[in-house]
Amino acid sequence: MSVVVAYRFLKTIAIFADCRVSFDGENPVYDNLRKIYSVDKGKRMVLGFSGPLAGAYKVIEAIRRNMRTYPKRPVASNLQRDVERWIRHEYRGIKRPEDREDLSFILATVEPHRETRSKWRSSEGKEIPKPRWFPYIPELRILALKPSKSRPGELIKYEKGSCQIIGIQDQAAQNVIQERLNRLFGFASKYPRLQTRAAADELMIICMERQVRTVGGLFQVALLSVNGVEWLAYSSPGGQGNVALDIANGQYVQVDNITKRQVPLKPIWEWWQEWQTTSLPPSSIIFEDPYLRKAVDNLRNARYSKTDSSKKHNDDEEDNWQS
Repeated sequence: MSVVVAYRFLKTIAIFADCRVSFDGENPVYDNLRKIYSVDKGKRMVLGFSGPLAGAYKVIEAIRRNMRTYPKRPVASNLQRDVERWIRHEYRGIKRPEDREDLSFILATVEPHRETRSKWRSSEGKEIPKPRWFPYIPELRILALKPSKSRPGELIKYEKGSCQIIGIQDQAAQNVIQERLNRLFGFASKYPRLQTRAAADELMIICMERQVRTVGGLFQVALLSVNGVEWLAYSSPGGQGNVALDIANGQYVQVDNITKRQVPLKPIWEWWQEWQTTSLPPSSIIFEDPYLRKAVDNLRNARYSKTDSSKKHNDDEEDNWQS
């Protein structure tokens, strides 16, 4: 299970997906599965998934197949409506319950040349033209599809609010993620790339602190804006992790900072073929990155040290006052 988060702020959507696979291996750099995919060749729409790979493979293969002969104009509204319909159709056709348990999807779209529709009104309530000082805001949409608890084989759509999260069932953890992202992004829009990297750092720390052990901390990151879809390179906080995620010729590549070896992220169809022909570790084994755990432990120790120092300072002041 991986966490996928999509967050909309003013003129941009940021989407993060942990690209680890939840099993333990001798070399963690080989945990190299893409969790975010371009639906229309990177112009308007991306799809993220979390959950059983067998079910995800079936759904994503169907989307790829349908997109090859897509007859409509590939604008955001058409794509979102049709891809959602394809996902629902394929999800219903998954026969084994374990292949669809907790299988969830996030769709994020942008229409670069169409401004979001908003009505401006005067203090008297009369419609007026948009103020010149207000920035151009492209049409942005996010929706999540999660399994229904009461109707097996059906997905429920969530599209209200600026943040959608899949892969983490704990509502308290979801609330913490959204609150911290709200503080990071707010209304700021000058440096979306830097803010997005900071949000990925924060997301990893939240998941590790709350014992979401299947999240590794190497995040695939995409930005949707007036320029369409942009992919961002990423490494764990401060660049101190043992693996970095870079972009080479339009493809995500993992770079082991210790051995300097490069390993490209594999799309699910390639990973699936490999899974069928080789004996990979069982998916129930949990992946853990000791470098990231150490980084979080150091962070905690620094916080406790600061708290203890402050407490000692206050106690000393109280003793001095009493004497």
